[in-house]
Formats: sequence, C-alpha cells, structure tokens
Amino acid sequence: MLAKGHHFPNITLVAIVEADSGLFSPDFRGSEFMTQTFIQVSGRAGRALRAGEVVIQSRHASHQALTHLLTSSYNEIAQRIMDERRLTSMPPFTQLALIRAEGPQLKSTIDLLKKVKLCSEEILQPLSSDIDCLGPVPAPLEKRAGRYRSQLLFKAKTKSTMQQFLCELVYRIDELKTPNRLRLSLDVDPLEMI
Repeated sequence: MLAKGHHFPNITLVAIVEADSGLFSPDFRGSEFMTQTFIQVSGRAGRALRAGEVVIQSRHASHQALTHLLTSSYNEIAQRIMDERRLTSMPPFTQLALIRAEGPQLKSTIDLLKKVKLCSEEILQPLSSDIDCLGPVPAPLEKRAGRYRSQLLFKAKTKSTMQQFLCELVYRIDELKTPNRLRLSLDVDPLEMI
C-alpha cells in the first residue's frame, strides 16, 4: 500500500520485509523492480518535518544489488542494470518472444514445446540468423490454477528478424496437432517471465 504513493505525513519508519524475493527473481527485471519498489517505499518515511528511517530485512545483506542500492545514486544503479542487460543480451538490446504451454501434466507441456523447438530449428537452420532459443523449461511458477506450465524463450538482435521468424513459426505451429487439453500462447516482448 505504501509503495503506491499515498501521502502519510506522520510515517517516520518504513520496514521492507522479505527483501530477498527481489534479489533472486527469475525475471531479468527483478533487480529493477526491487530497486523501484525500495525507492518508492523509502520515500514514504520522513515526509513532513520529522526525519525518516528505512529498515531492510534480508538474509543476504551483503548481496551486490542491496549494497549498490544503499551506496549508489539512482543513475549509477540504472547504468549498472543497463550494463548487465547489455552483457546478457537482454532488452532493450535484444527482442524477446516467449512461448508458453499449459496442460494437466508437466511432461506433456515440455513435449509440446520440444516439437515447437524442432519447428524453430527448421526455420533457423537455412537462415543462420541471430536468434537464440532457450528451453523448453518448466516456468518459474510451474503450476497455476491446477495446470502445469512450461516455456520456450527466443532472443533476436533486431525486431525485424524476430518478426520474420515468428511469422513463419506461427504458421508451422498451426500445422502441429495440438491436443485439446494443451494450450500454447505467444508473448512478444513479455512483461513477465514467470
């Protein structure tokens, strides 16, 4: 509630509990979200004439992301995050497409994504393009609403390369015989990786 920006002028102490969930997120944006939330919540303490204090609970107090948060400026943190993304070829330096499979059993979702991956390899082989494929793997949130989830991630250096590849891949996926109990979805530039 405090991170939403409500003005409570008499708050002088903010406690951030379970800070570790932001340190070890399966989403590549995890440290960015953690930093954003910490800054927003910290800004709630000491808004009036009284000084404020922020307490952070963590089992990993010496973690690099936490020490940077406490000792660096916002611009330095943003630059560090951008440098990490450049080194790991993540957005905004690449384009992502995530294919998710959902079904009653984990094995069936993985098997379906293996077929999708074979289709993708047939497309990529003659092109020898700048597209990488990661997976298939179980989704970080493996089971949701009683259904198992797996995912296949594609990374391309340019948007046009990704679009050309996906146009052909979607056509090939339509030709696959997908059992009714399984669902596939395609998320271009996914906002969440879980």
